[in-house]
Amino acid sequence: MSTSRNPDTTATYQIAVSNNRRKKPRFTSELMGADSTPTDFEDVESDVVIPRLGSLDLLHVAAGAFGEGWSVRRIGVSDGAMLPMEGDVIPDRLRRNLGRHGASSALLWLTDECPGAAVVDVTVIPANGREFTLTRLGGVTGDTSQEAIQLLRSVWSQVR
Repeated sequence: MSTSRNPDTTATYQIAVSNNRRKKPRFTSELMGADSTPTDFEDVESDVVIPRLGSLDLLHVAAGAFGEGWSVRRIGVSDGAMLPMEGDVIPDRLRRNLGRHGASSALLWLTDECPGAAVVDVTVIPANGREFTLTRLGGVTGDTSQEAIQLLRSVWSQVR
């Protein structure tokens, strides 16, 4: 089920994917409640799981956004203790490296420059201007999750 809200509000959605190997993956999203956790949206027996996106996966998502002609406003990077890295220098250089050389090269640059660092989220501005942030466990913050699902569909073969 997909939920949309008033465009003037920001909400958090959880994406889940039906991972049936014989069919194309089916992406859904649900509005998260205050007490929800990402795994609340899984049904492993039915092959419905949340995406678990590592650094390279999120960089593929960002590269896919560039490929769609969308803007990547921010790539969130944390240090080895998963604390946000201060400043914009590393995320800005990472974004430029990604745009020039692709996801794998950008990750190699990050691991050389900042050992132990990890990409934790990607903030994208699609053509319609409705910005969203996609996190490692398939959480989406924004006024809708539809663009995030569209982007995940387009890069899913690269992240799985």
